[in-house]
Amino acid sequence: MKKKTDRTMEMYVEAGAYARLLSDIGTKAVVSMSQILPANESDKLVRLLNRFSEVKCKADDQLFRDFPGIGNEGTDVFYGTLSEKPRNELDEEVIRTAKQKAIELFGSED
Repeated sequence: MKKKTDRTMEMYVEAGAYARLLSDIGTKAVVSMSQILPANESDKLVRLLNRFSEVKCKADDQLFRDFPGIGNEGTDVFYGTLSEKPRNELDEEVIRTAKQKAIELFGSED
């Protein structure tokens, strides 16, 4: 973990972008896999996502400690889906970053 003075909002936006990608993909994976797996197996995925939510909560807490003046918009860094209309400028930046990261990970259709 970097020192507080070294942590930037850009770092949080990037981390939030990856976190939101993972949450969206994880949710879709749970829904899809629950159709082919017994409940006790798909429950393992649900528990995994719940643990990841706990980690996101810790990151969110850290964001508010590092940037106490961020206000309610700060919750949009780690929370929300990527397919909804952005709620504010910070949300829009996280969504844009997540889309860029997805293209880096998976490539572009072009």
